[in-house]
Amino acid sequence: MAVAVIKKYKSGTREALGFFVRSRWEANYAFFLTWQKIKFEYEPAEFFFEKIKRGNRSYKPDFWLPDKKEWHEVKGFMDDNSRVKLARMAKYYPEEKIVIIGKEFFQDIERKRICRLIPHWECPHNS
Repeated sequence: MAVAVIKKYKSGTREALGFFVRSRWEANYAFFLTWQKIKFEYEPAEFFFEKIKRGNRSYKPDFWLPDKKEWHEVKGFMDDNSRVKLARMAKYYPEEKIVIIGKEFFQDIERKRICRLIPHWECPHNS
């Protein structure tokens, strides 16, 4: 018997968005923002840590919400690499607000089946 495998982190261009995303959660967050009519830009800037000689020397947040003047970072899990980038961001760019959009956000949307209302949301309910 064949077992269907759903790739958890599906990067690629979404026709409905018109741009490349690095994961299914990033795509879904973009679909959510669009559904909520929240203006956003995807990865419009990269921040450099000039004094750092090795390791994480830059950081590119996922979403810029210009009306809120804040960055949104989609994180399914927080690994050491991500912690370092966020810590360096806080140190070198303290004026930039970063909001972490964690797995709980996506689990809540799917558990409550709100995903059925969001056009193009990628989940088993919408297959």
